[in-house]
Amino acid sequence: MMFGPGFRTEEVESPRTVGEVLKVGRERRRYTLEHVAKELRIRKTYLELLEADKFDKLPAEIYTKNYLRKYALFLHLDEKILLKGYNKQKRLYQKEKVEPDSGALPRRKKNSFSFILTPRLLKVSAIVILSLFFLTYLWYQVSDLSSPPELNIVEPAFEEETVTDTNLLVVGETSSDATLKINGQPIHLNSEGKFQENITLQEGLNKLQFEAENRLGKKIQVERKVFVEKP
Repeated sequence: MMFGPGFRTEEVESPRTVGEVLKVGRERRRYTLEHVAKELRIRKTYLELLEADKFDKLPAEIYTKNYLRKYALFLHLDEKILLKGYNKQKRLYQKEKVEPDSGALPRRKKNSFSFILTPRLLKVSAIVILSLFFLTYLWYQVSDLSSPPELNIVEPAFEEETVTDTNLLVVGETSSDATLKINGQPIHLNSEGKFQENITLQEGLNKLQFEAENRLGKKIQVERKVFVEKP
């Protein structure tokens, strides 16, 4: 990918974590998280998790790496070094989970208490639990359907891209109960709302209009422009 004059890739300081590098790079340019989220079309929450090195709280690894790459390019950082640091931190995190600190002192058992579970108490408890479950489910359904579904396009990652191949793999995710169309054509979603679709492009400018719609007719649209030029 070509960049305009004046583009400079900054070196990532090895003593820092990936999250610290991103945060320092953003603050150096006096960008707020809201500004970055709007420019990159990435949730502010995801950016906060990246800067906090809480990668296990983010979606699947393919999306995490894509967010990291986009964030690094936006801050003019070396995305290859950041991705290498991400892989290293992930391996260390997984190793710590498998091999806990053997020198840690065992926790003291708390004093347990017992109570008599009567049939009346069991019945009341069941009614309360079922009521709470029903109210929570109802609230979730109403709040989820009253707003447009989520739509995240992983590939193509940028609003405008130039490629040399007329075959393009489109990757992304939306709400699991939504329907998706690309330029009016229905796209298959898996049970988690994720999709992969091969699209044939024409030479020149191609406009891809993504539209996700939930069961109440709430829609969200995202557009990508892909220019195909001969190599």
